[in-house]
Amino acid sequence: MSYCSEHCSKMNLYLRILFFIIISAFFYHNITKNTIILAGDYPEYLLTTFSFYNHFSPDLRIEDVSSAKELLKNSGYENNIINLINEYSNFLGDKYKPFPHGFRGYFFSLHNNSYCYHFWFYSLLVAIFKPLSNLMFTPISCFVFVNTLFILFVIFYILFISAYKTSLKYLFSLFFFISPILYYLNWLHPEVFSASCVYLGLLVLFEKKYIFSILCFTLGSFQNPPILFLIGLVFLNYFIENKFRITLFIKYLFVSALVFVPSLFYYYNYKISNLIMYFGTDFDNISTSRFCSLFFDLSQGVIVALPLIVFIFFFFIIYNFFKIKKLDLRLLFVALSVFIISVPTMLQNNWNMGESGIIRYGVWISMPIIFYVVMFSDKNFTKLKYLFVFLFTISQITIIYLMNGPNIENWRYLHFNDFSKYIFNNHPYLYNPEPEIFCERIRHEEGLDISYSPILYKNEEGNIRKIMFHINQVDSISLKYKLDRSKFVYKRDWVYYNFN
Repeated sequence: MSYCSEHCSKMNLYLRILFFIIISAFFYHNITKNTIILAGDYPEYLLTTFSFYNHFSPDLRIEDVSSAKELLKNSGYENNIINLINEYSNFLGDKYKPFPHGFRGYFFSLHNNSYCYHFWFYSLLVAIFKPLSNLMFTPISCFVFVNTLFILFVIFYILFISAYKTSLKYLFSLFFFISPILYYLNWLHPEVFSASCVYLGLLVLFEKKYIFSILCFTLGSFQNPPILFLIGLVFLNYFIENKFRITLFIKYLFVSALVFVPSLFYYYNYKISNLIMYFGTDFDNISTSRFCSLFFDLSQGVIVALPLIVFIFFFFIIYNFFKIKKLDLRLLFVALSVFIISVPTMLQNNWNMGESGIIRYGVWISMPIIFYVVMFSDKNFTKLKYLFVFLFTISQITIIYLMNGPNIENWRYLHFNDFSKYIFNNHPYLYNPEPEIFCERIRHEEGLDISYSPILYKNEEGNIRKIMFHINQVDSISLKYKLDRSKFVYKRDWVYYNFN
């Protein structure tokens, strides 16, 4: 190796180290300065973490509730939050009520143990790292500490271990860093963990580290089951790149079988393989409207956190089919996987869930979108690549600034964001969200029911800009508000009317 190439190699290494230090400094500042966000299903993850920490079992016991209450009290949280956790003690007092008796995500098993219906793997990881976190940060910060470790591990792998060329190392690291993971960094929730598993799984997949990739997707699916479909990418890539070898194929199948661990756990304890599917899903929820809402809803869609890259993603897919003579099947399968893993999320009954900025599913669904856009632009738009990087970086920094980054207290699931309000006030016909989103964000409380109809959006002057009402009330509402039926927009059992 010549002196010049050796010098450049060292300089490149120093730059990557500096880049990693800067990112690490950001996360250290976040842990020490920003507020922990208690939202979504945090009681489940908090209590299960203490279950593992106290007796290395996901079974909820009185001592775990007491530990959680003490932690929240010592961290200065209000009595209403502590009282909410304390209610689990009352639930545990009803020990012998049969399934499906439950309370806020916890259910008694056939063996009279109490488990939450979100799988416990993420909480186990937090419990393992909790002693280390306690040495450096406040006890409540253990979740943020572990979320940070996931992100830093992925970025460290990209910068110092992966075989990608230097430019891609920086692009993959930067785009991951300024992705939607930031909005869930301070949550007591597994979104960052799942997103990290998906992103790392894709990275190692294209390095042909197939078993590593399967493990990443498997672990991610423990908390968000639709991720398991990404394992199909591993087999597709293997068949594209290699001749069929039965021994390797069996080895990959054997490792893939780990995805059944959560199902086996719940089936053993409840004779049901998935409690969330049992209690909170409906196949009738799958629709094109839900799909569009997942990606393009102005209140919680992926587009809110990735406004530029979502459009580029769909443009690249079209470009791939019509402009490129030789399709890159490996990349094309990544793009198609976005739609495949999106479909199961639409089953959820609770579509307007607790969230920061975008719907929780959007955090890990955005990972193959980002990966595809980076790889596709590198392969097909070499000259324009850096212009795209510049525009994307500027757009992301702007969005992160407007959304207040990890400390996203002003973006809540029971309120519309400022951009949605602007559209309602000026061009209401452009945005007709899923009825649950509109109802709950107008009323500032959960629930969608015909008794709430009609639901009105008014501007600051008190003028009605938008009405949503149940389809059974078409005649009465039309007469009362003198509506033109030709302007009705139908959404399931609900109707929108937009005023000019």
